[in-house]
Amino acid sequence: MRKQGQITVFLSLTLVCMCALLLGILESARTAGARCYLRIAADSALDSVFSQYHRQLWDQYRILALEYEDQKDIEKRFETWLSPCIEEDNCYPMQINGVQAQQIVQMTGDSGACLEKEILQYMKYGIWHADITEESAGDIYTGIKEADVLSGLSDQYAGHTREAFRLEEALEAIAACLKEQERLYQLAEEELYAEDGPSFRRVARQLITELKRIPGLVKDYEKKGGQLRKGFGAVPAGIYGRKGRTEQ
Repeated sequence: MRKQGQITVFLSLTLVCMCALLLGILESARTAGARCYLRIAADSALDSVFSQYHRQLWDQYRILALEYEDQKDIEKRFETWLSPCIEEDNCYPMQINGVQAQQIVQMTGDSGACLEKEILQYMKYGIWHADITEESAGDIYTGIKEADVLSGLSDQYAGHTREAFRLEEALEAIAACLKEQERLYQLAEEELYAEDGPSFRRVARQLITELKRIPGLVKDYEKKGGQLRKGFGAVPAGIYGRKGRTEQ
């Protein structure tokens, strides 16, 4: 009597399909676990990097900001904190091929607008402590009224930060030119005492060039000052007073 093998072949095909399904589900779960593990490790490494925040900036304005040298410095710190998690012996074997910071937001970017916004927000909502007595209540009330008058000026200034920054750049250019003139004047005096005619004439020409720059720099300063004054508008009434107090 011969035995048929159809059931054995059918069972083998069924087991292959079931094993393929189970192994596929297991691999999918392992991939999802590895993705979750890598995300947690990256978040932990980033938190560790920002744990080295600037202490003075936090103490004064409660701003968490990282002080760094360049982009490579941040990438190196991140990789240092991420390496122990990647090198851990577990079911998620990984390796670091490279770390690249794609976007860095600087507090001093956009003429310091970000830093100014954070500071103003802290000054507006920050926690402060004050011991109020009967003697100091009058001064505090006067200070509150002054702050109310100056709030309009603060809002106006916040909208013209770029113009103020350009005006400061123009002033720095004038200061740098005057400093260079002083240096050339001292150098020319040394060359004169040394009786070095060619060197004295060369330095003198440089000094004349710097002197001719002053009218243009002053004109540029006046132009930018006029732009800031035009955008800033008139000072609200009652802002001037004796010893820094307002007059109502």
